[in-house]
Amino acid sequence: MMIYLVLTILCSALMKFVFTFSEQKKYNRYAVTSINYLVAFISSMFITFKQKIDLSFEGSIVKGFLEEVKQISAGSQSSFSAQSTLLYAVILGCLSGITYYLGLISTQKSISRNGVSITSAFSRLSIIFPILLSLIFWRNIPTVTQVIGILFMLTAIGIMTFSFADLKTLKGIDSALVVMFLVIGFSGFNNKLFQRYALGEYKTIFLFCIFFTAFVISTIQTIKKGQMIRLYEVIVGISVGIPNILRSYFFILSLDYLSAAVAFPASSAGGILMVALGGRYIFKERLKTKEKAAIAVIIIGIILINIKM
Repeated sequence: MMIYLVLTILCSALMKFVFTFSEQKKYNRYAVTSINYLVAFISSMFITFKQKIDLSFEGSIVKGFLEEVKQISAGSQSSFSAQSTLLYAVILGCLSGITYYLGLISTQKSISRNGVSITSAFSRLSIIFPILLSLIFWRNIPTVTQVIGILFMLTAIGIMTFSFADLKTLKGIDSALVVMFLVIGFSGFNNKLFQRYALGEYKTIFLFCIFFTAFVISTIQTIKKGQMIRLYEVIVGISVGIPNILRSYFFILSLDYLSAAVAFPASSAGGILMVALGGRYIFKERLKTKEKAAIAVIIIGIILINIKM
C-alpha cells in the first residue's frame, strides 16, 4: 500500500525540517541526536508492552535460531518462528543501531572533507546498495514502467544533490564517502532483511534495539563533549524522535507491499520533493531551476512506478 510509503516520506520531511531548524539555531547536535534516540526507543518499548508481545522462550534459543538459519538458507523455511524472530530482531537491531551511528559520523567527516553537495549526493544514492542486494538475493524484479520510473527518480536525486562545481574539487574517492555510502546503504538493507525473514509483530523489538543501541553510543559521545543539555534541545530531540520511529515503522510496513527496487528510490525522491516544497511554502525559500526540474522528474517517476503493466 502506497499510504505507508507516503507516511514514511512525510515523517522524513518533518525530521529534516526540525534538524534544519536545530542547525540554524546552532543547538548541540549530539544532545539533540541523543534525545531523539531516547524518545524513539522508549516509544518502541511502550508499543511493545502495549501489544503484549510474547518475549518468553523455551530451550536453547541460540541453537534453535541457528537451526532455522540453516533451513531458511536451504529454502525449506521462509521465515523465522516467533522465538527465533526475537533473537533475530535483537541481533539485527543492535547491528543497525551501530550502522545508524557510523552513518552519522561518516556523514559529518565527509561534509568537512568533501562539502555538503557531494556528501548529500552520495548519501541519497546509497539506496542503490539495498536495491542491488534485493535484486541479487530475492529477484525483486520491477516492471518495465517501474524501471523507467526508478531511473527518473534516481536522475532527480542526482539533479537535486550533485553540484558539478563541487565535483571538480573532489580529488579521488574519499574514504569517508565510501564508508558513508556503504553504511547508510547497509542500514536500509537491514530493514528489508527484517521484513523478509521476521514475523511482523516483532518489528517494535527490532526498532527498540536499533534506537537503544544508537542512544547509548550517542549519549557516550555527548558526555565526552562535556556540554550540558538544554531544555530547548530536549524539545527539539522529542520533535525528531517521534517521526523518526514512525518513519522506520511505516517503511518496514511499505516493504510488505512494494519491492525494494520501488520503495527505496520512491522514499528518497519523495523526501526530496517534500523538503523542497516545504522549504518553498514554509520557510519561504525560492526554488532554483534545477530544483523545479527535479520536482517535475520526481512526479513523473512516482506516476510511472504506480503503473502496473
